[in-house]
Amino acid sequence: MGRKKTVANPSCPQGHERAKVVAWGVRKLKTATVQRFRCTPDGSEAGPHIFAVLVESKAVPRKLIDDAVLPPPCPLPEHASTTSVIRHGVYTTATGRRQRYTCANLSTGEMHTFSDVLPRAQVGDDTCCDECGVPTPVNAGAEAAARRNSFPISVVHMVLKDLSEGCSYTTASLRALEAVKRPAGRVRERGGQAPAVRDTLGRVGPRRDGRAHWHIAADILETFAPIIVDSAFATIDAEEKQFRAEKLPIVYVADELDVMRTFARSQTHTTAPVVWTMLVVSRTRWEPSTTRANRSNRLLRVRALPKRTQRAWELVLGELAPPDFLICDGASAIRNAAAAVWADETQIVPCTYHALTNITAGITVGKTPLPTKVTDHLRSLTRDAMSEHGPGLVSEWFDELEILLAGTGLPIDSLWNLRALYEPLLKESAVVAQTHTNPRVPISNAGAEILISNWVKPLVDRRGPMFTNLPRTNLLGDLIVAGSNGALLNARTVSTALQDDNRLNGGWAPPGRELTEPKGALGLRDPRVIDYLAEQAAS
Repeated sequence: MGRKKTVANPSCPQGHERAKVVAWGVRKLKTATVQRFRCTPDGSEAGPHIFAVLVESKAVPRKLIDDAVLPPPCPLPEHASTTSVIRHGVYTTATGRRQRYTCANLSTGEMHTFSDVLPRAQVGDDTCCDECGVPTPVNAGAEAAARRNSFPISVVHMVLKDLSEGCSYTTASLRALEAVKRPAGRVRERGGQAPAVRDTLGRVGPRRDGRAHWHIAADILETFAPIIVDSAFATIDAEEKQFRAEKLPIVYVADELDVMRTFARSQTHTTAPVVWTMLVVSRTRWEPSTTRANRSNRLLRVRALPKRTQRAWELVLGELAPPDFLICDGASAIRNAAAAVWADETQIVPCTYHALTNITAGITVGKTPLPTKVTDHLRSLTRDAMSEHGPGLVSEWFDELEILLAGTGLPIDSLWNLRALYEPLLKESAVVAQTHTNPRVPISNAGAEILISNWVKPLVDRRGPMFTNLPRTNLLGDLIVAGSNGALLNARTVSTALQDDNRLNGGWAPPGRELTEPKGALGLRDPRVIDYLAEQAAS
């Protein structure tokens, strides 16, 4: 005796009301198990047909990924909003498997199939190399970044990330050549001699050949960095607007990094005169929390200029909207520039880190370490103590420091000069610490010093004097800002941004090495650049 049937057959999906539906077997597919049925209409011109009903689905990773990614829109403009696009199988080409789609018009019932256009298809109509003369299929190979740059987008992202982390142009270029498996050495003869012969004569070597490729990374920087930088700066501006809307204070920190002359051949780092200067501005980022008390520091601007004068700082601060607070050291150039650019809209907060560091260095005699009780007293002037006791604590702190120095036999003459300079500044910091406690406005630029050490210093360490091009170096500084704010962490986000810009401009991108110094200026080491740029900004 057979098993009793307990589930009725399903109705025909085509709407045949008077029809005989019988089971027609079970079919196991890769993604699911389906039950097939045969429908025989009664009294209709339509003949029998087979339909299937899902019985059990399988969690196939490939299908889950495909379902999570939306199908592309129909390439026909008139079908933008009146059609439905679904997947319609895959097919194999010389360049690999491709996905086919079906576009169905909801109003007329018309249907047609299409395949999504590969990004490389929008890059080059003719990829035949002038040197080899062998035509290459348009869709062959990895996705190119633009018509004027044949490196894949993944390699472009790698180069931009390397440059943002302080790699040299040569190192980033050689990594790019290695990624695409191109030779890094010279292959052409010179003077009738092959490279191997010239190498034995000492006229060529791997290091010399490697330095000849520096322009690859420089071209990628000039061509594609503005796309990432513009998006990162827009995100920063939107975040600051949100902070202002939530009545959170906008806090900037200004600091400087002198680029000193280095001598790599002698393996020594000297305190030679400054070649040029990095002017750095960071910002306080209020992390989402119940009280918004947690904060972190992010780079905001990294500018390369010949000098760190007041006019130079005016150029940098003039790019930014006035913050509520600006933390800086006791240098008059920054304070005067902020007053000239932002007037009374910004409150200057003297940095306690610089003040305490300079006081410690001023009372230290030679290389002899300070006594433990003096060191402990120097560390006692904290933000929490200032917040609790106010500006009066600063005077008491200096009085006790004089007593300690006199008791240990250290000269106090230098402390008197330091006190005259830093006591008023530290009192200003104490007022901010006591007044702005929720959220806690910082009164030190220690966070900015860490950012400079991690992001800016690797760029100029031991090779800073080699930089001469002012616009390209400042673009590199903008890329560092974007990288420190996380704009280069997600490869997919970077690739999408480059693809969108590629399609917007028909695959074309600006050529590399187009950035030049302002007309009439001599470059990064020419002090006249500051006056010229200031005049341009004023006009």
